[in-house]
Amino acid sequence: MALIKCTGCGQEIPDTATACLKCGAPVKPLSLTEAGTKGQSLYDKRIYLAALLSFVLVALSVVGLVIVVISTIAQVSKAGEITPFAVTDIDIIGMIVNSLNYIVGMLVIIFGWLRIGRLTKLGFLTVMSYIGIVTCVLLIPAELLRLLADPNVELIRGLGIAFIMGIQMLIFGISVLPLKRWFGGIATAVAIVNIATGACFITVICSPIGFIGLIVMTVVEIILLFKASKKLAVTGEKE
Repeated sequence: MALIKCTGCGQEIPDTATACLKCGAPVKPLSLTEAGTKGQSLYDKRIYLAALLSFVLVALSVVGLVIVVISTIAQVSKAGEITPFAVTDIDIIGMIVNSLNYIVGMLVIIFGWLRIGRLTKLGFLTVMSYIGIVTCVLLIPAELLRLLADPNVELIRGLGIAFIMGIQMLIFGISVLPLKRWFGGIATAVAIVNIATGACFITVICSPIGFIGLIVMTVVEIILLFKASKKLAVTGEKE
């Protein structure tokens, strides 16, 4: 891997980069033939894998949600009215699996953000990514035990976690803003959605809106990850 000088700022960058990691100036991309000849990948494998796995987990979550809705409608139709349903072991397992699926999905996306932060040399984004990884790991045992807690205690605990995660989302959104010079409007969209969703969870009252924000946030983040996997392709780099 050779180093070339950026035409915008003079910074030395790998010849495999599609944009300057300092000023964001585009570098003339290699053709498919040239890339194949030099043995260079068109995508950063780590970021691309994070985007792909996140997409699969989101798809599984949507399928699970659809199954729950269909099951609920079927029970209502059978009973003839909306009545409390007994929570079965299968329901409990389903809720735990959905919670873990969500947490794992978040973890996968954050690992993608960590890679982006390190490639773009954005220390704040890198630090927030590490904090996000620690938070997700700590949430796993909490989710496994949450159904055993007293409902009143669980409500307070849930509001507390939502508040903490809201603060984290808001700060993370701010750390994403500098990526605008690399990815333009999609980076700004990711930042705004994170900040808005975090604000909803912090205020507690707007938490239902925050859950809608989570869906939008996940979608735009996956889009940015796919874009970043191509724009930040730097093969031959060993860390």
